[in-house]
Amino acid sequence: MSHIFFDAETTGFLPDGRVTCLVTNHKDRSKVWATRNGDDAYALMDDACIAELVTFMETEGDGGRAVVSYNGSSFDFQMLCNQTADAALKRRIETLARNHIDLHLVCIRARGHRMKMDGLAKASLGTQKTGTGANAVALWKAKEYAKLFEYCTNDVLILRDLFNLALCDKALQFESSKGNLFTVNVGDTLGMTADELSKCTPHKESWMKDNSNLMRVLSWLPE
Repeated sequence: MSHIFFDAETTGFLPDGRVTCLVTNHKDRSKVWATRNGDDAYALMDDACIAELVTFMETEGDGGRAVVSYNGSSFDFQMLCNQTADAALKRRIETLARNHIDLHLVCIRARGHRMKMDGLAKASLGTQKTGTGANAVALWKAKEYAKLFEYCTNDVLILRDLFNLALCDKALQFESSKGNLFTVNVGDTLGMTADELSKCTPHKESWMKDNSNLMRVLSWLPE
């Protein structure tokens, strides 16, 4: 199966944040999804661009089941859904959110806590992100579109490499902010949808506080 890996960049968090661009990688080909506003400028992603993206994810991504994100359940898809006023398009985005694979949810179930993708990349791949979400916001404001797209593309390639490694090894390594190393045993959960994982109970050590809400990342979706 050829997975679609993706990541979105925004102007910030909801309720005011908006999606500026999104990058996909499918069959080792990266594509930037963005709305042009003139020859050398871009606007926030509009409905036409979002609809084209959604159709691509539906047709090439098996209705979402071959679409992979890192925290897309509670961020990227919610941001896209909030961006469009088209009710039918919203429902299609909601279906993708439920059906897709969220690597962050997989890791939370295994370890019982959130973890940054950069910590996984450092320990598992020997690489790291080239910036942060805050850097992406600054690049958008400065109209440094090429640098923004490059940053987002790099994140998607890291996601692709982490997912493929996890498929092969059934585990990833994670380096905490304090430099501690942990193994994240994902087992066969990479085949579970975000909706299925959201109903699971995360791993919990005796020293952990109540973490039962960590998996409930689809609460923004209608019943």
